[in-house]
Order: sequence, then structure tokens, then C-alpha cells
Amino acid sequence: MKKRLQHVPFFLLLLPAFFVLHGYVGHYGYMEPWYCWKLLGDYICWTAILYGIFYAIFREPTGPAFFVAYVMFFNFSFGYVQDLLTAHSPALSRYRIILPLYLLLGILLAVRLRKAPKKSAGPVLFLNVLLLVWLLVDGVLLAGAMLRPGVRGLFVKEPPLQAGSVPAGRERPDRRDPDIYFLIFDEYGSTQSLKKCCGYDNGGLDSWLREKGFHIQDDSRSNYNFTPVCMASMLNMSYLGWTGPIGQCSEHDYASCERLIRHNAVTGFLAARGYSIVNYSIFDLDHHPSIVQQRVLPLKDKLINEATFTYRLSDELGWHHYEQWPFLQRYLSHIPYETLENDAVLLEKVQMESRQTHTAPVFVYTHLEMPHAPFVFAADGRLKTPKELSPLEGTESLSDYTGYLPYTNAKLKKLVTDIQQNTKNTAVIILMGDHGLRCEIPGEDHLHYFQNLNAVYFPERDYHLLYDSISGVNQFRVVFNQLFGQQMPLLKDSTLFITDRK
Repeated sequence: MKKRLQHVPFFLLLLPAFFVLHGYVGHYGYMEPWYCWKLLGDYICWTAILYGIFYAIFREPTGPAFFVAYVMFFNFSFGYVQDLLTAHSPALSRYRIILPLYLLLGILLAVRLRKAPKKSAGPVLFLNVLLLVWLLVDGVLLAGAMLRPGVRGLFVKEPPLQAGSVPAGRERPDRRDPDIYFLIFDEYGSTQSLKKCCGYDNGGLDSWLREKGFHIQDDSRSNYNFTPVCMASMLNMSYLGWTGPIGQCSEHDYASCERLIRHNAVTGFLAARGYSIVNYSIFDLDHHPSIVQQRVLPLKDKLINEATFTYRLSDELGWHHYEQWPFLQRYLSHIPYETLENDAVLLEKVQMESRQTHTAPVFVYTHLEMPHAPFVFAADGRLKTPKELSPLEGTESLSDYTGYLPYTNAKLKKLVTDIQQNTKNTAVIILMGDHGLRCEIPGEDHLHYFQNLNAVYFPERDYHLLYDSISGVNQFRVVFNQLFGQQMPLLKDSTLFITDRK
């Protein structure tokens, strides 16, 4: 065994395995294990491709193994080094400093490898043993974490249902339960908040919705101001509890929201009642993964992958230095339009779903990132160029937001019209913004962060249980009480302004 450790570069496989395991241990309880297996497979494939290229060039196994290991180490360590420098010496954290330093070290290593003997038993043994020891240490830490179960991150404070239970309610012997379409338009503010904060009259949409039979909750509020927290709360019909400082969210809190959304009370209740769950959102639901990839929220494998150089190249460098790096523009130009492409895919899927004949009632959930930034369309309907799109959330102007509303409203109206026509007005439609307009406005408090679009269509047009000031935690409590004769008590409607915790 010692001879193999001296001559076989196992470290090429051990390095990506350590990076993934170390990341999983650091985020244990906040991400599903299969994301790690996917990442590990990707990293090993790239390692094998690079090794094959350098081996074909140099025709000897050891030198290329060391150099590829350095390239992968550079990729894996980049984010950690950059974050460390940002915290202690921001001037040194710039790409123009870090990249030349890594390049210089790579050149020195290549020169050294050219002069080194072809068989380097000592360095091979050292790297193999070092990585095996690191893997063993992380394995022990993982075992310790698994033996300490407990609440991690945010949690549901007041579950409305026991796991797997369906409260007794009104049955429908004469006909099946109605299909339910849950349509979230991200950051869509209420008409009154748009009028007050932006001077924008969106009353035409309200009039159109009322003509379609919708009831509008004019003073609706989200309970929180960040998307993952809003959706975790709404889909669990409950406020969330903090294991850390109340109202401050870390990346682990956001990741725990992903878990709460995946295993939520709303779809659990409906599935137990016989509904088929159809997921056309940006989040995964239990046994129903999302069909799109998103880079905005710190969820899934992004918890580990966001530290790599390749991720930051496309995410940070692509946005912040688009004009300064012309040679990368062809590679990076699609990034600002990824949410637009995702929205187009999800819209088409929902419209197609509404045309299907279902043997059982369906719950269709879609989450569209509009009119959320990046505001890719101008008020005149023109698609903006990448240079016009702001890379940093919070730096956009109110005119950017309102300029995106005509495009958003056109898509919203077509979606609602298609669903009603295809279902012959028999489907329930819940149309909401997850939260309100999230933009600092001089002289205004944070109320507009919570004032969201909220319109509901019941085929029977009985809206007596709905009320104007309803908030997210009570949305599905009221819907289920109305549709299925449940007796779920309503919670006190309140809001909590949350901030990022570093």
C-alpha cells in the first residue's frame, strides 16, 4: 500500500473529494447530500479532462498530476482567499492582484516540474497522506454533527398540521376538488404602494383582474421582505423562528428556508388530499425538483460551489467588470438574461399544464422573477443591453422597476387568460407578489417592502373569508378553510424587517 501511495497520484481524486466533504461539513443540515455527489462528479470529470490534456502533451504521469492538482486547488481555494483578503486587506482582494499572483505561482510550479525528476515518490506520498488525513478529520466532524440532531437555521414556529395528517373537512361528493394555480410574481408591490412610492398608476391591472372575477386584497402584506423567508413562511402557513439573532439571516438561514420550502405544509396537505403537485418554480419541492437553475439565492450546491474561481468568474467578474474585460463579453453576455430565460420556460410550462386533462386535481406552483431585478425591459418594451443592466441589487432606480411593469403585466394577463380559458374558469388562481417593492426610498419607512400584490379567483366567487389586510401566513389557511371547510385558526398578521447577517 505504501508503494502505491508513493507512486499513484490519488491526490487528484482526493482533492475534489476533500473540497466537497469539507463544504458539506461546514453546511451540514442546510443542504441535501445529493448536491454534493453531483458536484463531486463534475469536479472529477474536469480533473480527468485536464489531466488527459497535460498527459498527452508531456507523455509522463507525475508532472501533469501535480500541475492539474494546482489548477484545481486554485479553483477551489480562490473564494476563501478572496474573502479572507476582503476581511483583512480589501485592497489585495481585487482580481488584478489575486489572478497575477496565482498565475505567477503556476508558472514557477511549471518551471520546477520541468526540472524535477520524473519519479517524485516523496511529494506524491506527502499529498496523498495529507489529503487522506484531512478527509479523515472531516469524516469525524461529520459523524459528530450527525450525532447532534437539533434545529438548524430557521424553523416553523406554529405548524398548522401534524405531519401526514389531513384535518377533516368538507368533502365534495358531487365533484372533485378544484385545480389550484399558485402564481408568484417576485417583488410585485400592491397598487397603493406603487402609487405612493413610485407615482405609478397600476389601477388598470386591478380593474382587469376584477373583470376576470378576482378579489383583490388591497392592503395585503408579506410577513418578511426576503423571498426565501417569505415563501418558507407562506407555504408552511406559519411564522418562522430564529436560532440566531431575530431578524438577521445568514446563508445558513436561507438554506434552511430551502429545506422548509421543499417539505412544506401546503403541498403536504394537498398531496394527502389527492392532489398532484406540479412544480414550475425556482425552488425544489419534495419529489418535484425545479426545472430551472437560478444563481440569485444561496441555495443547493451554491453553498459549496460559490467559493470556486469558475463560479465567481461568471457571477461577480461577469457583472462588475463587464466593460473592463471585453474579451470575456461573449462568454458572459448571457448572464443578465438568465432570469428572463427561466421565466419564459416556466410560463410556457404553466400554460401547457393548463391545457392538460387531469384525472386528479392538480396544484401548480410557479415562481417568476419579475418584476424583480434585473429589469431587462425598458418602459418602451425595448430589451436592455447587458451594459444597461445594474449588477447590484439596491442600485436600481424606481424608473427601472416601473419600466419593467408593462412587460410583466402583459405576461401576467396572458398567463391568467390562458389558465381561465383552458380550465373553463373552474380552477382556483392565487396571484401574489412574495413581498413588495424592495428599494430604499428617502423619507419612507419600510412599509412598501411588505405591501404586495394579492388577488384570488374562486370559481364560486365566494370571497367572504378573505380580508384586505391578510398576510402570507394566513393566505392558505383562508384558502383551505374556504375550499375544503377546514377550521384552521388565523394568526395575528404582522411583519418583520429582516437583514443579512454576515
